[in-house]
Amino acid sequence: MSFFNYIELSKSVNEIFPQWNSDTMTDAIRIQLILDGTKNRPGDRNTLSSFLRNGTPLPTFSDDVSAGDYNYIRLNRENVYKDYTNWNEPSVSDSLRGYLILSGDRNALSQLLQTSITHENNDYESLKFRLLPKVSNVIPGYDKYYQRGLFDTSLNSSVYFRVKPNIDSNSDDSKSQDISLVMLGSNKIKLSPEKTDKTILSKDTNSYVCSLFDIRKTSSGKSKKTKRYVLMTDGFYSSSSRKREYIDGKIDNHFIIRFQQNENGEHFIQVKAVDDRFKDKFIENLYFTINSKAYKILNNSNYSNDDLFKGNVCINLINEDYNETGMQVYRWMTNETNIDLYKFTFNKTGSEFVNIVKYSKEEPEEAEEAEEEENRMDVKLGTGDMFVNKYISGHKNIGRTNLYVARLINRDNKNFFIFKDGYNNSGLISEKKIPYRTGELESAISIKIEDESIQIRTTMFEFFDTYIDTLFFTLTEEMETILNSSNQIEDNMPFFSTGSVSIKLISDTFPQVYKWQSTQTNMDLYPYSVNRLTNRFRKIISLDS
Repeated sequence: MSFFNYIELSKSVNEIFPQWNSDTMTDAIRIQLILDGTKNRPGDRNTLSSFLRNGTPLPTFSDDVSAGDYNYIRLNRENVYKDYTNWNEPSVSDSLRGYLILSGDRNALSQLLQTSITHENNDYESLKFRLLPKVSNVIPGYDKYYQRGLFDTSLNSSVYFRVKPNIDSNSDDSKSQDISLVMLGSNKIKLSPEKTDKTILSKDTNSYVCSLFDIRKTSSGKSKKTKRYVLMTDGFYSSSSRKREYIDGKIDNHFIIRFQQNENGEHFIQVKAVDDRFKDKFIENLYFTINSKAYKILNNSNYSNDDLFKGNVCINLINEDYNETGMQVYRWMTNETNIDLYKFTFNKTGSEFVNIVKYSKEEPEEAEEAEEEENRMDVKLGTGDMFVNKYISGHKNIGRTNLYVARLINRDNKNFFIFKDGYNNSGLISEKKIPYRTGELESAISIKIEDESIQIRTTMFEFFDTYIDTLFFTLTEEMETILNSSNQIEDNMPFFSTGSVSIKLISDTFPQVYKWQSTQTNMDLYPYSVNRLTNRFRKIISLDS
């Protein structure tokens, strides 16, 4: 496989240019000949350019040596038929065929056409990769895989122009060789149908990998899951009970997972759909195995997406013996229940690698640094073990509890009473609470200390742009000075002024518990006096004494 999935050079290239494989023929000269041709035989630059823009005219297959629209460029019959089984059906137009070919080779063709090469210009040799298609090599006997008679031209199987292969790999380049292998699947751990895909599977299995689906609008305007695929290590299902085989029996020929390190030293786990059927699909459920002890245990915070929706994916370690085996088996699972929000919350699979997990390497800490980290002051939501009631909370519906955290108000004056185990609109403990997507409060609202300030954000769509009416928080270390209303930080709003928020220490025993309470009675003035909760961390309290 070259950088081209379907485009290659005709065997006739070697016949037209007898010196093609000689040592005197550099890559620069070869590219110049293919794109610009010679005095007696035009090149394919203009035709390729037209193809890139419009998808037409379409190259012929590689065993057709007639000139046609192209003098040197052909399609690889094997790869085309392998990926597009309906290629010859009447319903498949030339424009559609052009689109299919370009979906796989557009970038490589674009780069090839942008290389302006002459006999005297060998700058191309300095590039890290080569973008020249290989010479056609159709081996006699391939007709057993396709209809007999397709290959009616005897071709020289020894003629190759070899290029650096475009190999999708689980390993990084030399600068990141220490990054260990990641594999698809649960490493032979048996999984129940409830933990895999009950729409297809009814028995425990150790070969399940992932479930993919698309979304379409029904005639009523509602969103519906469709085009469902269930990938196993040994084949895949497509809305039926019959398992279909992978090419050469390998899932890597259809769906790939790998480690990657970017130029900033950040580490990612990425997936890529090689099979067009699996492209542009949402990942509902995915198992992967990391063969390494060098990395911290992954969790929901490692989901690689915009900070806005990190809580909508659950990442769990499912094996407890990883310390002995070094094999960490993870389940990556969606928690979002609103299908209309999927396009905002989850990465789609594509023809290029997409990040699904961001992670860090476990670095050994110096004893002094570890102690400093342990003693660093932190902030937590809620009152810890301290119980509050309607008098301390300031709300009549709040009964005696140590689970109460906050009251939020939106612009429609709707209340959200936040507890550690869920939220409701009344504040009544006896009333049913709506659970957070992962069961943890931190997946909905996060608080931290950074830049000498307390900062807060939400990752739940329901809480976007709500105002903090009441908030309880706990400091893990004692402060010399007591926080008060003067510590409120102005929100990023014109004409915003502090003074309408009370900040009081309500427990001076360790740990210190604080109550934030809005004193603003005019709802119209909330934007100018009460801090707002958004999907980005916003400073609400200054710790700078």
